Amino acid sequence: MKTNRPFITAGYVGIILILLGLFLMSTFPKYVPYMADGFQTPVIFFEFVQTVEETQQMFGMTNGLLPDDNLIQKMDYGNKIDFIYALVYSLFLFLFAQKLVKISGKKFYTAVMVLAVIAFVFDCLENIKLITITENIESGSYQNELETLIVLTWIKRGALALSIVIL
Repeated sequence: MKTNRPFITAGYVGIILILLGLFLMSTFPKYVPYMADGFQTPVIFFEFVQTVEETQQMFGMTNGLLPDDNLIQKMDYGNKIDFIYALVYSLFLFLFAQKLVKISGKKFYTAVMVLAVIAFVFDCLENIKLITITENIESGSYQNELETLIVLTWIKRGALALSIVIL
């Protein structure tokens, strides 16, 4: 029997997305030794750090101290889980937009499907950069990664924002 629930698959993915989001919130560190003004979440601040010094301060490397290994482990664990989260939120957007195209006949919702894939790819690349930075935190040799990170972060966030505008 056919039901009149066109968004049921996207809805199930949305439930998984919410549960995974709640889990992810519990994995990332809630406190870091340093965060620039305007940021309230350490992982978001990490995505936008701009200098080696700022990054080292974030991980507790002030006055010659070594980085907080527990903090690095939590951040890395969260970023590894974020690969799955990126897949699920991208799948949700993709399925939702796909159903909108089918129901409405408006092809411009296809743009959301493309943007969902872009957001997924750039979120994965962002996670790789973040993990590379924590692997090299002590040496301080990751300025190139920081410069690439900001581009990846803005492309991901731009794709998500544009998706919301289109929807």
